[in-house]
Amino acid sequence: MVDMILFTVLGSLLTTIRGRILLISTLIGASVAAVAWFALAATNVHDDVVIAVGLVIFVAITTLLFVTGRKIVLSKLAVTNEQHRQLLIGGFITSYNNERNDTFKLFKTSRSTAMSSLNNWWDISNPDVARETAARLTDAQVHTEFADDVYHNLIKKGIVAPVQMDFANLKPATASQEQRIIKGIATYSKALEVLKKAGITEEELASITTLAAWDYGRVAFIARYSAASKFITEAEAWSFIQQAATNVTAVYDCWKQYVAAYIIGRAVAYGEVLYIGSGKFSEKSAFAKVPFK
Repeated sequence: MVDMILFTVLGSLLTTIRGRILLISTLIGASVAAVAWFALAATNVHDDVVIAVGLVIFVAITTLLFVTGRKIVLSKLAVTNEQHRQLLIGGFITSYNNERNDTFKLFKTSRSTAMSSLNNWWDISNPDVARETAARLTDAQVHTEFADDVYHNLIKKGIVAPVQMDFANLKPATASQEQRIIKGIATYSKALEVLKKAGITEEELASITTLAAWDYGRVAFIARYSAASKFITEAEAWSFIQQAATNVTAVYDCWKQYVAAYIIGRAVAYGEVLYIGSGKFSEKSAFAKVPFK
């Protein structure tokens, strides 16, 4: 068990950008601390003092090198302001997976983890499926039709109880689909509570005409993870991301409207609420700093 844990930790350190920075910083910190230990050990300084000083040196050097190295690497990986805007459109799912939206390359995720995520969540295991999935999301052909059907034919008409639903209006009207619809509508009310707490108004909610944001918002994740998995090139990934960003600004007017459509789309089509904090649109947030168009 211990060997497996050590192997996993070492693998993470060697296969992610952040991990490699930490590993190099730790090795240098340990080397400097070792020199200090030996130097002090040759004197009459008490052993406890030698150990304490060595540990302080190790922690201080390792921390300083990691922070400095991280800053240098991130500055080299930084994208342009326009690319940052495009990546931010897919920001929810990448942030949910503990990744950054101001770099294209994955900072904390290894290639093997990216491949596993694509395979487990999307059944993507080769370049053809990766390209097909990214293309379908970019064209809003994955969940948009279902979500929009439920949203416009039921929710917007006030039909929220199973006994009220005319499933013939929706495609396809199978038993499993009915359960999915019921779950989506039940989750929709929870999504509204989250959005209102985040400061999104009734007027902004009423202005939503499509829930395509739920598809568009996942393009950057699929594209970046597919590039990290070597299924597609970085240039291909950017082409999907840029087209999704173009599509988003064609149908939404601002970040709040887009985010609301994304949250509602996820609730209706996926049956889960993505919780966002009340400070999501504060002056310090990325949405406040990065122009929507």
